[in-house]
Amino acid sequence: MRELAAAVYSRMVEASHGERGTRALRALLEFVPAFYRHVAPETRRARILVLKHLEDAPLGALNAAVQCSSLSHMPVFSDDEVVVQLLQSGQFLVSQTADIDPVQVAQDCVVYTYENRTEMFYAGSASSPVINPAEGYASVFAIPTFDDLKLALNEYRDKQARRTSCRILTEAWKGQKRIIFRAGPEPTMRNSLAQFLKACLRGNVEVRPEQVVDDSHPVDIKVTWFMSNRLALIEIKWLGASGKSTRTLVRHGDSRARDGAKQLADYLDGNAVQAPRQETRGYLVVFDGRRGRVKPWTRRINHADGFKYERAEIVFVPKYHETRSDFEVPIRMFMEPVCD
Repeated sequence: MRELAAAVYSRMVEASHGERGTRALRALLEFVPAFYRHVAPETRRARILVLKHLEDAPLGALNAAVQCSSLSHMPVFSDDEVVVQLLQSGQFLVSQTADIDPVQVAQDCVVYTYENRTEMFYAGSASSPVINPAEGYASVFAIPTFDDLKLALNEYRDKQARRTSCRILTEAWKGQKRIIFRAGPEPTMRNSLAQFLKACLRGNVEVRPEQVVDDSHPVDIKVTWFMSNRLALIEIKWLGASGKSTRTLVRHGDSRARDGAKQLADYLDGNAVQAPRQETRGYLVVFDGRRGRVKPWTRRINHADGFKYERAEIVFVPKYHETRSDFEVPIRMFMEPVCD
């Protein structure tokens, strides 16, 4: 992928800045993949700009920048734009306050930018986009982590949870018609999802159920990507009815999912205190087995009642996925019954 992309922008850089530009580009191509092992491009809402000056002259706009000797010494980033200038010494300057126009500084630099999943190189008065032919890759310079997990969760929703195709997940139901859950179905759901993620996620990744992240409760699933600082916390909630007997049912509705969102936000806050340098993202997974007009003795259901909540999306208040950069859009997995 990198070779394919380089075939376009390397010629542009050489034509604009000659051999000096080629050397600067080479430095950028070595730095950016290493940088993305510490910063997840999937989660960045603001621009990332990395540049190398042809004469190794520090830009005036970076006078207040932090000078770093290694990637492990970088400051903890906020959600603001990140600007990095590479130096010949191997050190680099980092700023989240500098305002730099890539077109303007490209007269004396080679510049790389990432914004809204679009990557560009600038040199002289020319620019070139980075071709990204692979679905699921936010950047050609970064191995997908959070995006990979989101794709896997969506695949599990469509292929496993929708019709309870997973043999582990079938144990969550009280009968073959999939109308009422067994008492306490959440551990079964957690085991099913964890098993699926272990098989599907690419790279050097570890999936562990019930991992402690604070002093009160364990998160349902923790996903750790080695060779990077990525960590995902997955909280599972179920909606619908469950029971041990034909006399009483335990019912959970929308409020249960909203409680799960608050719980996950608290986990993320606690984890940020304990591990501030980790790129952590939270995922709320809601198994939705709600049905219409279900009684403790219900054993058959028609289509209208069975699919009553198929498109009943949950309104979250507050909307953590909109106000926080570390909170993924909640994933609701409607689970179909077998209807008469």
